[in-house]
Amino acid sequence: PSAPIPRLQLASEAGAARPAPRCTSIGPFADQAVAERAVLWLRGERREPRLRTTRREAGTGYWVMIDTPTMQQAARVSMRLRAAGVADVEVLPPAADATRAVVSLGIYGDRANADRRVEELRRYAVNPQVVEQPRIESTWWIDVDVATGAGPVDGGALERAVEGARGLVGETCPILPPPGGAPAVSP
Repeated sequence: PSAPIPRLQLASEAGAARPAPRCTSIGPFADQAVAERAVLWLRGERREPRLRTTRREAGTGYWVMIDTPTMQQAARVSMRLRAAGVADVEVLPPAADATRAVVSLGIYGDRANADRRVEELRRYAVNPQVVEQPRIESTWWIDVDVATGAGPVDGGALERAVEGARGLVGETCPILPPPGGAPAVSP
């Protein structure tokens, strides 16, 4: 008599007996270099971290600028303003196949400060304008799988070990689409 052959088990049936690893997202990091140092620290803790970048709208910025017909005119305006003691002046050259250049005079978080800057600059016989600019902010998150039986990631120890890592939170990793953009399909 031979030994009975064990019945094959579907992966969905085995799920209850052997739960999949959990994933914790740690962040947000405002500085990529700090996030990369945290990844190294986590590797030293025998973890397998994955760095992920997120982008979000961060309101509107107000760009004070002077549009000029040529690069030469932008350079003249810039030199005149700098000679008069105006700080935060930068010349942006024309785009490819264009002639218009810009004298950038600062980006402000609110319209009132941008308007004040315009009024200050008018005494130098220039006519700056304010252009609304959508601001996009990048943040970095570290996704770490936490296998069954392994302890959670110690966010406090990470903050103490990595300079600049402050105000971090841990949350469940987002569900990302598989490579290629096709939705995941369960059998």
